[in-house]
Amino acid sequence: MFPVCLNANQLPLVNEAGFLTDEHGTFTHLTRTLEQLHVFIFVTAGTIYVTESDVDYTLQAGDYLFLHANQLHFGKYPFEPHTSWYYLHFYKQEPINDTPLEVERATFMTPSDYYDKSLCLPKTGHIEKAYLITDLFDQLLKSKRDGSVKQSIDAYQLLYEIYRQHQKLNNDTQPVIDHVYEVIEATRGKATGKDFSQALHLNYSYLSTVFKQTTGQTIQQAKNSYLIEQAIKLFRYESLNVTEVSDRLQFANPYYFSRVFKQVTGFSPTQYLKQQRD
Repeated sequence: MFPVCLNANQLPLVNEAGFLTDEHGTFTHLTRTLEQLHVFIFVTAGTIYVTESDVDYTLQAGDYLFLHANQLHFGKYPFEPHTSWYYLHFYKQEPINDTPLEVERATFMTPSDYYDKSLCLPKTGHIEKAYLITDLFDQLLKSKRDGSVKQSIDAYQLLYEIYRQHQKLNNDTQPVIDHVYEVIEATRGKATGKDFSQALHLNYSYLSTVFKQTTGQTIQQAKNSYLIEQAIKLFRYESLNVTEVSDRLQFANPYYFSRVFKQVTGFSPTQYLKQQRD
């Protein structure tokens, strides 16, 4: 079962979207091949039967399925009475970047290559909290009056939520990572290894390894990123100078603060302040 993949830096361009109900169980899925369009189906009640590439799918409430562009799909049996479902047709994208997008907390400044990745969604699955999808689908359908681009923006939000739910479902370490960030924020970036161990009841060496493997950065780098985010807010909204910000954030001295600032942002605090004034 091949996943449907999207470029993270492109909108899934909507061709058609809607919500249908089969009260009497008389509808059988259409037999067709859509050369340029992927189809996404999300069932809210009843049962849908659909076949693609000789694989039979039975979809019930909370289940979803992607049907691939240029693949024959059809229905062998009528739907059950009182079946209802959302559907979305969107154009396939080419080429697709091979690097998967990591679901992570946004940094204060994001490099452009972060977006040059792919969102590969499982061909089929189940959403426990169906309202997460139905609310987004309702928003997508309402936005039709605002034009196709707005619908495509909402379609991205919908498909990204499915991607995010799948990533969380298959990431046993995510609660640990979230807790590490919570400790960083609660201690305003000053947490020690002992603080993390006591808060999470885990060995700090183990925490450091898991955090690095999952996020691609060390806990110290995450702490530094948090502190520099706070520094930028102080520069922007309180008009403090470098020494004042360094003191406010309890750095050892302005020189060390400037070094960390450049490690995180790529330029010095002085260069940053000059950019803000120009």
